[in-house]
Amino acid sequence: IVRTMDDAKCSPVVNGQCIKGARSGPVVLDLGQPVTRIASASGGNYFAAVLKDGYTIMTWGKFVYISQGLDLLTQDAGFGEMGELGRSADMANAKNGEYNLSSLVKKIETDEDGKEYSKFDLENAATYFLTPGRARYAGTIPFPKFRVIDIACGINHMMVIARGSNGRTKLYGTGGNIGGELGVGDQKPRHELTEVPDMDGCHRVAAGKCHTIILADCGHTLYGCGYNQEGQVGVGTPDDAKGTKTITKPMRIDIAGNFRPVFQSISAGDETSFAITMDGRLYSWGGGSSPVTGHATDAAGRSEGSICWPREVKDIPGTVLGVSGSSQATIGLFGSK
Repeated sequence: IVRTMDDAKCSPVVNGQCIKGARSGPVVLDLGQPVTRIASASGGNYFAAVLKDGYTIMTWGKFVYISQGLDLLTQDAGFGEMGELGRSADMANAKNGEYNLSSLVKKIETDEDGKEYSKFDLENAATYFLTPGRARYAGTIPFPKFRVIDIACGINHMMVIARGSNGRTKLYGTGGNIGGELGVGDQKPRHELTEVPDMDGCHRVAAGKCHTIILADCGHTLYGCGYNQEGQVGVGTPDDAKGTKTITKPMRIDIAGNFRPVFQSISAGDETSFAITMDGRLYSWGGGSSPVTGHATDAAGRSEGSICWPREVKDIPGTVLGVSGSSQATIGLFGSK
């Protein structure tokens, strides 16, 4: 997917055709092997693909995020600046521990008055970011043969569950980490897939805008970390979660009541989280003032606000097979009861 940035505007569509480099139809990407799994973020603009060998992860795209009321973000973030592609070390040298990747897509030119100005370098953008490249793991072996079990992309972070030679699964993350969504104990970005401590044995991961949900212990245990202003991590309100909006290490998510459901799958929207039980029931939490969690409280469908703990969604006309959430809507796939 290609888009020109010469004018910093989205290319318009004229007579059904995008202009200035954008593509209005499908483009075939040759990654050298068949692809077995793909991932992208709701509202994001980068992508990941797991190849047929089972351990190679290819990433491409870009990240430009302008702060919209989230005080943890700055307006200085640019192309790949937060490390969500997991391959910054292949593109630039670190200076003082930081990668200035935006410099790769800026070139200095001189106007007719002799004044220098910065211009977007589309050729470099295509070379470094829009061309698929292999994501790296942190450590002495950047490309180990860890078999990928699951992969998920948030708006500026990527999470991977992979199995090593010892047969145990481990959780890895790379990217912005502005809300602690990588689960590594801080809010500093990572530019390579970095192991999340004490998370052996997990088998499913889901990524929201700035939070992460993890399923472990054969479906018996849920964990969450990241930005929790709307309760999307599932451990209560910010006050309940030790007085913070950010949870930088995975916390166990408790289910109210005596019944302890076993979950088969999880997913996440921007500020929502979902889990489907083995018998096809749906739990959801987060959401803010929008009714995207499915917990309407009156005939008009108005929501009571953020759901800060997992709650079963009632009145579903069948067993739940799958669910996908975005910032303003949720869609589910149901089977007959």
